[in-house]
Amino acid sequence: MTTPASPSPQRGPYRVSVDPATLRWAQERSGKDVKTLERRFPKYREWEAGTLKPTYRQLEHFARATYTPFGVLFSGGPIKDELDITDYRTVSDKRPRKPSPHLLDTVYLCQRRQGWYHDYALEEEHDPVAFVGSASLDDDPAEVARKMSSTLDFRVDDRSDVANWTLAVRRFADRADAKGVLVMISGVVGNNTSRPLDVEEFRGFALSDDLAPLVFVNGADSKAAQMFTLAHELAHIWLGNTGVSNTTLTTTAGHRTDKWCTQVAAELLWGVGYLSCSTLRQAYTGETNKHTNVRPSSRRSFFRAQVTRIGERFAYDLIADTLYGRTLYTEAFGLLAIKKQATFDNIKADLGLR
Repeated sequence: MTTPASPSPQRGPYRVSVDPATLRWAQERSGKDVKTLERRFPKYREWEAGTLKPTYRQLEHFARATYTPFGVLFSGGPIKDELDITDYRTVSDKRPRKPSPHLLDTVYLCQRRQGWYHDYALEEEHDPVAFVGSASLDDDPAEVARKMSSTLDFRVDDRSDVANWTLAVRRFADRADAKGVLVMISGVVGNNTSRPLDVEEFRGFALSDDLAPLVFVNGADSKAAQMFTLAHELAHIWLGNTGVSNTTLTTTAGHRTDKWCTQVAAELLWGVGYLSCSTLRQAYTGETNKHTNVRPSSRRSFFRAQVTRIGERFAYDLIADTLYGRTLYTEAFGLLAIKKQATFDNIKADLGLR
């Protein structure tokens, strides 16, 4: 008589071991409280206590929800989150305890873009960008502003003769981009509109490089403030200086470098010379109010807005290199912060590439 085979044990979802301390680190780093995470992951407290393991898929979703690289959750413990930039400037020159994941991911993405473009420029035998590091803190800010104006072919009239701040920022960014600076303006991380950037944390940053100098402007800020931030960070490029800042024209505190860059930016945009902080504040406020209620005369397409986030020259050269076959599509998608071929094709068409 044949003994009936025992039924196979039911297999549940594949669960993985993860250090509870790493989960707590990811939760705290994301800025989301436990109750918020519990709404999406009802068993989160059990994961954190180590009494229940998450499934592989749950852990993938958790990584996305907390802006954590998936592999880091298996690194054996919390990692030290640091901004890989030596100079982190904020309002009143205060150094925060730690940068947000939104800022970190934005800087890391721009560093990857800069690294790609540096290698591309070497391959294409580009000359170094001559003005990077050409100024020093001992130079007269007004004289440096005049040199910047001449180099960028951007003058006070270029700022004042356009209909609104949106067009003024676009013109200024285009001039800098054409002269060798990779200019990227975005109010979100990559193209993720669910991850807005906080102007209270930073307004922009400069990444100096002789072949691929890069300036990022927080697009969540007002257009008038973006204009100043762009000029301010360009002054840092002229110094050959790398750093993140939250400086505004009306900021009175800060170290010598930021004060110098503020004076250069004010001279470049307004031609004000050596004015007091109160006078600068009045000029800045007046210009901001002047265009507050003016709407742009036309809207750029969705894909044109994406190009602004990426930077036109960077996007053009990256896509052209990808079409040529030297850059893999997967790498290009990552650098463009996109996921779909259709998006790539639309940006390509917007740039006039075939």
